[in-house]
Amino acid sequence: MRKCFIFGWCIPLVLFLISGFVRASDTLPLASGDWPPYTQNVPGDYGLTTEIVSAVIAEMGMHTEVQWLPWKRNEVLLRQGKVFAAFPYRKTLERSSEFAFSDPLIFTTTRLFFDAERTEPVTFEKFSDLKGVLIGGVRGYSYVGDFESVGAELTVVNSDVQLVKMLASQRIDFAALDTLGGRLLLADMLGDRQADYRMLPKPLYSKSPSRLMVSRNYPGHQRLLSDFNGALLRIKEQGIYQKILQKYQFVEE
Repeated sequence: MRKCFIFGWCIPLVLFLISGFVRASDTLPLASGDWPPYTQNVPGDYGLTTEIVSAVIAEMGMHTEVQWLPWKRNEVLLRQGKVFAAFPYRKTLERSSEFAFSDPLIFTTTRLFFDAERTEPVTFEKFSDLKGVLIGGVRGYSYVGDFESVGAELTVVNSDVQLVKMLASQRIDFAALDTLGGRLLLADMLGDRQADYRMLPKPLYSKSPSRLMVSRNYPGHQRLLSDFNGALLRIKEQGIYQKILQKYQFVEE
């Protein structure tokens, strides 16, 4: 069963009760997946990027319904025009041929994590250095194509949580994780064992922008995307964006 929710930004529940309903034209359907601490289907804590998107859409004067699905399934909904956008996604040439993109929501750095007690670090300067290296990644993430193009031995799963489990059980030697999310998951899932884990010094991607990926088949997508970018700029000017980053203790590397 698909899971979804409707959210606004700092809008008391009583307003929903008074209004009785939300007009369909005021509701913007979106899709996302599991990428803690940025997006997650956890009531009361849907993640940093979800809060940013929530604030932007409220600034647009709208509500949204988010469907939580595997990342590749979100792309299917976009192609079908069943949702306005999915988030957060990295803009690539391949994706740009199908979808439109918002201005950046956040910037993240992705690295290869490994167990220093069991695995020797590899020299990484460019992706071709990873040929034959046993790496784990998440299905639907933009780096999958980069790994496959150089012949890395890539195993894909559906979430970062599954990826950390694979790394801990030695089913892979390296896991591709963003710096903040990787550290938090290791601390949460492995406890004291997290001290054994390291990151390769050179990142796979440094300060990579994550965005709203927009369906070109959704009615009025160009106007909505323009409105979204304008509202994103306004919540930055109002200080709302910065408060969300501070709440999650998020610092760009």
